[in-house]
Parts: sequence; C-alpha cells; structure tokens
Amino acid sequence: MERKKFKKGDVISSKTTRYSLKHQIESSKFGCQFEVSNDAGETFTLKVEWKSKDRPNPKLGMEIAILKHIRQSTVSTHYVDFIDHCQKPTFYFLVATATDSHQIMANLKKRFSPRTVFGVALQALEALQELHKLGYVHRDIRPASFCPGIGAKSGTIYLVNMGRASIFRKDGKVRKPREKAPIRGTPAFMSLPAHAHVEQSPRDDVESLLYTLVEMANGLPWRGKPEDTILAEKKKIRQDSTNFFRQLSPPNMKALVEYIDKLDYYTPVDYPYVTKKLIEAAKQEDCPEGTLNDDYDWELVPSVRGSSQSTSNSSKSDESPPISDNDTKQF
Repeated sequence: MERKKFKKGDVISSKTTRYSLKHQIESSKFGCQFEVSNDAGETFTLKVEWKSKDRPNPKLGMEIAILKHIRQSTVSTHYVDFIDHCQKPTFYFLVATATDSHQIMANLKKRFSPRTVFGVALQALEALQELHKLGYVHRDIRPASFCPGIGAKSGTIYLVNMGRASIFRKDGKVRKPREKAPIRGTPAFMSLPAHAHVEQSPRDDVESLLYTLVEMANGLPWRGKPEDTILAEKKKIRQDSTNFFRQLSPPNMKALVEYIDKLDYYTPVDYPYVTKKLIEAAKQEDCPEGTLNDDYDWELVPSVRGSSQSTSNSSKSDESPPISDNDTKQF
C-alpha cells in the first residue's frame, strides 16, 4: 500500500474540519506527526498511523479510547485533549491539543540539569498514577513519552504516545496475566520482567521511568546495544549503580530500584513512597522541593517552536464509565 508523501501546506480533512500541515514533528515506520492548524487558526497536533495488513487494529484506537476515558474521569493537566479523528484509504489520524513535543528529545544530546530531571520525574509520576488508576499500563515509557506544553503551559509535562498501552484492570478486577506475554516497549527502557515476556503492570512503567530519568541526566550506557547486552547491564546496575545514577542521588535511586524489584504483577505501587524518594534524591543533589517547579531547562532559552496554543471544549463527568475492549475500536 503506497504511503502518501506529506508536505507543508497540505490539507488533511476529517468529516468536519480541515487541518493544514505547518511542519512535521517526527516520523517513523508506523506513522508521522505534524503541527497543524484549522481554518480558525488554532494549532493542534495531528498523528498519522499508516494502515498495515499486519496491524488490523490501529494503535491510535487505544490512544483515542484512553484520552476520552481520561477526560470523562479526571481534570488531569498531564494529558492532551482529544479533538478529532478520521481514517483515509492509507492511514488513520487523530488530532489533539498541541504540545512542544520536540523539546525533551531535542535536548537529550546535551542532557538536562538535575533540577529539571527531578521536576519532570514528579510530574511524570503523577501522570502515571492517574493512568494506572483508570486501569491502564502505558508499556512504552521513554523520553519521547513526555513533552511540555506550549506558551503558558511550557512547565506542564504531558504523557503521550499511548498506542502500546493495555488494559490492566477492568471492572475493578486486575486481569489475569498471560503465561508468556509478547514484548512491548523500547528495549533500552523496558523493565526486567518485560524482557522476560512477563505481563506488564504499573510497576513496569515506574521502572521504565527510572531509566528515562537516567537518559535525561546522563545518557543510558546501553543505548544502541543488542537486547541481551542491555538486559545484562540492567542486571549489573542492581549490584553497583553509583555511576549509573550519578547526579541523581545514587543511594535514593538504588532504594527505588530495590523497591520496584520487590513488586510483582499484582502488587500496587506505593506512589507516595516513590514521590518521597524522588524528593529526597533531589534535595541530596541541591535541588530543594520548592525549586522543582521553577523554569525548566527548555524554558530558560528561546524555543524554536511557536508559542501558539490550541483550544478545546472537553466535556467532564464525575463518574468513570466502565472500560470495554470495544472502546479501542474508534475507526
């Protein structure tokens, strides 16, 4: 199936709205992402997923279901608003409120200050707690899973890219894990159980978050290496993590790794404890809790991206509707 080649100025239309492509944010073998504007001049993010015979159910379906569920259940500031979606002959797409999605990835080469890393960590943990509370596991936590807002929201961290998420708890009951689950996630950031084909649960997202923080601060030593080498090095840091967690308070971060390693599929994450250890780690690195909401590294220099903001009118409900497998079939 031939894939359409998009260029600046192209228009992608849903049943109700025309979206003009302003620039491409990222691209992969599965799809691409653009900053777009509607006829009213409002700016949004548009995500494209290519149709494939190997993936009869689009990953964007799960992402749309989660975004809808979140907005029906919470007023969380850590998630974008779902705006629109549609399908075309060769691709699916969804539209959401715009974020400055390039900032964290663009700055990884020069790394981030400990204060910014811990500030992101606390917001990311809040976002994960909210996702887990609704019964989902992200399964692909990495730097690209987080991005700041734009304009006045440049200090707010959003959890994005939820196409690999799964339902962990349904109707109040934790789903029985499969004996051998397919591997989901990015090897450099996957948890130890995920490498072993163990069904993922909230504890796996938190372990992946710790690797994400190290990547932001120091860079992971196993990036680009084969999966068996990555697995061996992850096991090695369980013995000596001083250099691995440099700038991030090795004693406190090691305590978090040891805590997470004790959790199994059914054990709930103690989010207050994880938060406490992150705050203690920040203090040990001369980052008092009161400074963790100060301007982040990307806010201290002019952004190469525009500061326009999108608007939406998301409806809110006091009650969370039951999760249904059919909810992921959005197209």
